[in-house]
Amino acid sequence: MFGLCGPSPRLPTVTVKKDCPNSGDTYIGPDDDLACDYSVRKSPFVTARDACVEIPMAKEGVGAIKPTTLPKLLKAAAETKGSRTALQWEDPTDPSKPMIKMTYKEGYDEVCQAARALVHYGMPVFGSVAILGFNCKAWWVAYHSGMMAGGSSVGIYTTNNASACEYVCRHSEATVVFVENEKQLCKYEGVTSSALPDLRVFVVWGEDVSAYLASKGASLPAPVVTWDEFMAKGQDDALKGEVETRMANTKPGHCASLIYTSGTTGTPKGCMISHDNCIWSSRAVINRVKQPSATVPEEVVSYLPLSHIAAQMGDLIYPVIQTGCLAGHCIITFARPDALKGTLGDTLKKVKPTMFFGIPRVYEKMMERIKSVAASTKNSAIKQALIDWAKQVGKDRLEMQMVGGRGGNPIGWGLAKGLVLKKVHAALGFDRCWDTCLVGAAPTPEAVFHFFGALGIIIKDVFGMSETAAGGMAAVYRHMKIGACGMPIPGEEVMLKHQPGRDAPGCGELCIRGRNVMMGYLKDEAKSAETIDAEGWLHSGDVATTDENGIIKITGRIKEIIITAGGENLAPVPIEEFIKTHCPAISNCMVLGDKLKYLSLIITLHTKTDPQGDMMSNELVGNALGYGGSAATTVDEARTDVSYNTAIQEVINKYNDEAAVSHAQRLQKFLLVDNDFTIKGGELTGTLKVRRAAIVAKYDAEIQRLYEE
Repeated sequence: MFGLCGPSPRLPTVTVKKDCPNSGDTYIGPDDDLACDYSVRKSPFVTARDACVEIPMAKEGVGAIKPTTLPKLLKAAAETKGSRTALQWEDPTDPSKPMIKMTYKEGYDEVCQAARALVHYGMPVFGSVAILGFNCKAWWVAYHSGMMAGGSSVGIYTTNNASACEYVCRHSEATVVFVENEKQLCKYEGVTSSALPDLRVFVVWGEDVSAYLASKGASLPAPVVTWDEFMAKGQDDALKGEVETRMANTKPGHCASLIYTSGTTGTPKGCMISHDNCIWSSRAVINRVKQPSATVPEEVVSYLPLSHIAAQMGDLIYPVIQTGCLAGHCIITFARPDALKGTLGDTLKKVKPTMFFGIPRVYEKMMERIKSVAASTKNSAIKQALIDWAKQVGKDRLEMQMVGGRGGNPIGWGLAKGLVLKKVHAALGFDRCWDTCLVGAAPTPEAVFHFFGALGIIIKDVFGMSETAAGGMAAVYRHMKIGACGMPIPGEEVMLKHQPGRDAPGCGELCIRGRNVMMGYLKDEAKSAETIDAEGWLHSGDVATTDENGIIKITGRIKEIIITAGGENLAPVPIEEFIKTHCPAISNCMVLGDKLKYLSLIITLHTKTDPQGDMMSNELVGNALGYGGSAATTVDEARTDVSYNTAIQEVINKYNDEAAVSHAQRLQKFLLVDNDFTIKGGELTGTLKVRRAAIVAKYDAEIQRLYEE
């Protein structure tokens, strides 16, 4: 089997061809013997849950990896490295105690037991289980047991409302729904059993809900059991043979995971991800960005929603791959449920992960905290000069690792890291991952890359979608550009399909073909046909451009393109990134202008989280305090403060003078709204993407007044 160990990955090479096959198109991909052969496909996509797709293999390289399934890899991990730690988490009663640990053998045994319990409760072959709660051992066991029982697993965002939870369970035909607590269970109150005809039981793992069941249990569409009661059903030895048969009959082309797109509009679509999709995609990405160690365990912290494809790949799939068929092994540490409300830093410092993946917002919050601490710290002139020197060395190193750089480290790097930067890494918990930090899932402000680069932390951008099993593009040293998402992963082909009138010269819709492309959308022929064409190209909906090295930069989404009243087609994301980069007080911003006479901007400022942790307050925090010399401490005060508004307007003027390439791209006005965008407020998806239509609808009256003035 093709391995990922050995010498450090060489600099990647790709073929870049212009104007093929249609005028204006650009092809980026590997040589023919390294590309996957799509001629084996009988159809470009499938939509039935029991379908099995043909695997498009390559002749050599990563694309030639022998297909397998996740249950078989988990079994291999238990048989070859069973005594090694698979999972660990803090004692919920006392985080100062040693971590609670589970080995791969123990984990595999629990998964098998849970799979038998699923069979007991009537889960059919090609059935599914749904999981609703924060990352933990139960989530991991439930996820792998759904596949072990011959079906697929479905993650549901904990932020989903009741109707969304019902829809996912109905559409996926879930037999068993695992929920963490009463808060999630009560989302199914009032749902009739006829609305969820496939549902047999709810399994609650996180808290005692007996009091709730005594008063509200009759309003649920299925009975409720505890985790222990559920697992007890899996002790029946008579079910072992059935589970083993299902596991043996599961093929790499069968569906392993259903990823429901959080989506900014419309009903969520169920991306059918095969076993081969997720295994191959994970190995190809790691081949590009990381060299696994045979001696030092890989350690990652699981804190992002496991219903998201990136978290599944990093926390649930890659660890099994590394331990099951590669050298070394991987340990997953589950963060506390309040990780994104402040405790993630504590977990990172305790674990010191060897690899870290974060969405842009996580890095932005870290950056704000570092700046806040630095602003409140008084250093002597000598110490400050040493800090400034070390940061300059970090900046030099960042430049050396970009395209055109000679690689390696600048003079003084060892001293700068040892005396200054190492302390920053330790304060963040990045002692061992300062060179393996990844970012993705949304556009990242360029200021984030430069800020962390000066601290000796080079963040590698990666691009992927649910539809590509999180694999797509990845940055690698000396083939990196700030603001670009890297090069195609090995074995993958990319086509930029140019549409005159919509796309600027050299740009086109990003289309991807490879073993990472999903099977199709469950039960949705029309959407599948819109997304995957007859030649197997997945149309991402993103507009992109590339350079002569094959490094790809996303310039916007087709659905987000603004068409002004004057007929100008404009991409809002580059404008928003410019404003956020040059105005540190701004937390989020969104360009207005679709079917309007000119462009304007909705702006939110950095504010404190309210005591409940779900919504933002009106109180300014971090870089939003003192901006422009203002004394404002709340958004209300900032809105009427002349110096605050003047400082924001100066940034808008800077954009208009330096970045707007036409009069139509100039920003004319801005609207400062009360609260930052949040998931609970409806302005952000579960993966923190902006819901543009929802924001326009929410602030419709204010927008109308803005354009009437």
